[in-house]
Amino acid sequence: MKIKNSLQDYKSLFDFSYNPEDNKWINWNLTVPAYEIPVGASYAKVIVPTIDSIRVSKVLNSLLVNKTHTLVVGPTGTGKSIMIMDELNTNFQNEDRTFLSLAFSAQTSANQT
Repeated sequence: MKIKNSLQDYKSLFDFSYNPEDNKWINWNLTVPAYEIPVGASYAKVIVPTIDSIRVSKVLNSLLVNKTHTLVVGPTGTGKSIMIMDELNTNFQNEDRTFLSLAFSAQTSANQT
């Protein structure tokens, strides 16, 4: 089933986010401002928003704000860890909360932690 819109056809309800202020469904791409790469940013620090990263970040933020346990799943290399760390650093690093990231591998032992 296609959802019609004056701008384009959408293939799924998952392409939309509900905006309670306007009582409307809007495309995820329209929920963030245009992206500009920060001057002097290193390649590794640039996170270009896509419809998938916008959607995951919004849902992750809602779950974290409501103190819900969260598990993000998906194929290797799709940016799950980057999106989670960006969300925690951006919206949950303040005087009430501290974000600490630890990296583990198959060789990491409990004593090293």
